[in-house]
Amino acid sequence: MAIVSVHVLRWVDDEPQPGVVEASLCDANNVEHRFVQKSAYFGPLDISRETAFPIRAVTDCQIIGKEHEIAGRTAVWIELCWCESTEQRTRFVVFTDQISKTD
Repeated sequence: MAIVSVHVLRWVDDEPQPGVVEASLCDANNVEHRFVQKSAYFGPLDISRETAFPIRAVTDCQIIGKEHEIAGRTAVWIELCWCESTEQRTRFVVFTDQISKTD
């Protein structure tokens, strides 16, 4: 298991509890992916309507591919555990400095 860095951009709605936020993940190809999900999926912060956005957060992921080079940096395929992008994607190529292993 691992975590990947994201930015929580704004509060969307109070329902369903504990609330819904919009977040973004920039992949290794410099493409920004958006997520509209429950705030609890992005931690370890206690995110609320009163939070001063944007904020840095993390979400759980699994490393599913071997490391490889993109533009001289090490990248890897990940799959998010709880989130799906607004384009219904869960798998992304990110740089290894965007992730931390939790096992």
